[in-house]
Amino acid sequence: DVVAQRCLLAFQFTQALLDDVADRDNPAQPFVLQNRHVAELAIGHPLHERFDCFGRRAGDDVARHRLANRNAERGIPLIDAPVSGGVRKAIDGTLTIMAGGEAEVIARVRPVLDVFGKVFVAGGPGCGHAMKSLNNFLSAGTLALSAEAVIAGKAFGLDPEIMIDIINASTGRSNSTEQKYPAYILPRTFDSGFAIGLMAKDLRLALELCRSTDSPAQLLKDVSEIWNRAEQELGFGADNTEVVKYLESLLEDE
Repeated sequence: DVVAQRCLLAFQFTQALLDDVADRDNPAQPFVLQNRHVAELAIGHPLHERFDCFGRRAGDDVARHRLANRNAERGIPLIDAPVSGGVRKAIDGTLTIMAGGEAEVIARVRPVLDVFGKVFVAGGPGCGHAMKSLNNFLSAGTLALSAEAVIAGKAFGLDPEIMIDIINASTGRSNSTEQKYPAYILPRTFDSGFAIGLMAKDLRLALELCRSTDSPAQLLKDVSEIWNRAEQELGFGADNTEVVKYLESLLEDE
């Protein structure tokens, strides 16, 4: 089982990393722990009082709060620091980092986070991932809206490229029309570098957040359902922008 092997390697790597740092003269430095199961392993390590624990991957915010509370009981500060910006900004170090945690802890690991881009303190533990999931809801929502508008316009007889030019000079513009359409959708390359399955997952997390706070989420439900169906149709690893292909297929089926 490939997944089981990768999990075992992750555990072994983290254990070896912690053992190595424990032998250093000055081990008070941050670790990037990308999985809550790996974080659980770190908590049980003898070095647990001597490091900061922070993660970049989106996950269960409820579980993250629980982990933060458990860490606090052991004197281990925990922050979450998801990012936004795509492959291009990851390469040039201009990502948006949404940090959640105690301000003094974030300040301590700030030199590490600053390497990746601009840091925003979203709030306490879990707030970074909450912010990331809601931001991705807006990102997915504008992409779905733009796609439906362009599909309808093309069916009517409008030129998609001219439509995007007009939209980007008007009030309907968004990152989807200004960046995704010209770069990935109109050329039909669909290579933004972000998987459709990851967006579907983030939308489900945003929906869980809204349900847990009794917030209105009808639009979010609709957008999440579009991505769930697109993921089922195209596969987890399809590019996020290929949701346009899925929406185009709906017109062909009618």
